Amino acid sequence: MIQSEEDREVGDKARKMLKQLREGDHVCLLKKSLYGLRQAGRSWYAKLDGILRRFGAVPTKADPCVYRIGTGEDSTLIAIYVDDIIVASRDPRMADRLFNCLSQKFETSDLGEIGYCLGMEFNRTLGAINIFQTGYINELLKRFGMFDSKPVCAPLDPGVKLLKSEEPPDENLPYRELVGALTYLSTATRPDISFAVSYLGQFNNCYGKPHWTAAKRVLRYLKGTTKLGLTFFKKSQFLEGFVDADWGNCPNDRKSFTGYVFMLGGGPVSWDARKQKTVALSSTEAEYMGLAEATKEASYLRSFLIELGLDHLSSVVVYEDNLGALKLAANPTFHNRSKHIDIKYHFIRDAVKEKILSLSHVSSAEMVADVLTKGLPGSRHQRCVRELGLCRAAETCRD
Repeated sequence: MIQSEEDREVGDKARKMLKQLREGDHVCLLKKSLYGLRQAGRSWYAKLDGILRRFGAVPTKADPCVYRIGTGEDSTLIAIYVDDIIVASRDPRMADRLFNCLSQKFETSDLGEIGYCLGMEFNRTLGAINIFQTGYINELLKRFGMFDSKPVCAPLDPGVKLLKSEEPPDENLPYRELVGALTYLSTATRPDISFAVSYLGQFNNCYGKPHWTAAKRVLRYLKGTTKLGLTFFKKSQFLEGFVDADWGNCPNDRKSFTGYVFMLGGGPVSWDARKQKTVALSSTEAEYMGLAEATKEASYLRSFLIELGLDHLSSVVVYEDNLGALKLAANPTFHNRSKHIDIKYHFIRDAVKEKILSLSHVSSAEMVADVLTKGLPGSRHQRCVRELGLCRAAETCRD
């Protein structure tokens, strides 16, 4: 690099600097962060944060990458992901002002109304917004040779129980690559495959042919639902959550699975499917532990909505189908059957007492989160998909 430097003076300075470094008496002081360094992201955020603050935007405490200007429904929201910026505002002049402010400091491009970002496609129709990943799914199908596969109606076969493979993983099978790609899809727009991906993910170091077949089945399911995605409607309602657990579902360690989903605007805004960390001694205990996880998320979402000035949406109702878990949350009496439960799960009682959320019972047949705890038969799975508000792109599934 020094030898090819056309400016002789610059080349001489560089050679002198290298000589001093080799002697061990000097170090380099960077004037700016180098791309790829661990500190580079932090430096970029600090610089962008300063510019946005001078513009009048304030970062939210719930998510420092979400900024707001004003409060309530007339506020302007600014979402940051590295150097991708999404602006949501009822005032188009505000977006123009922000673009002009940023263009004075950085090389910027105004892409207009959002249509694509981070592998997600956006489509706004009258009174509804669709978010889907058709292109990403088709890319996955081509990458793993499943583009011409036969679709199935559910991502997992409910009659198949996978066990840890005793043989070393077959490195010729791109199992980890596929599970990683599906993980992003499940966390972005497809809660209907969240349990399947979480279930398959626990075999990343002990997989075999049966696990690979199960992973390809998820692709077959996606083949028939490429246009399925999130749909949100312009209507005011409270935040509602559904939480469920499947007791002792894992045949490897007999731990239970927890699943919860929170709905707002007719569609899911937060969901999770994961194995519980400890073995539950009863179905009530498993449901109670799952309820604790949902309570943490409900508390966060509620504080986020309040901070955005959307207090009228911050009332949270969490639905549970196990009466024993509901009574355990409402009645703080000492009982031999529950005295061993870790104290961290009992903060549900404080959340209910402080009216952070309210608990309500729903029948198992109407439990939307059932799809996040186990593999379901096709008809039941499709019903949960509809109840989750997942629609095909540019379609309306609710009034």
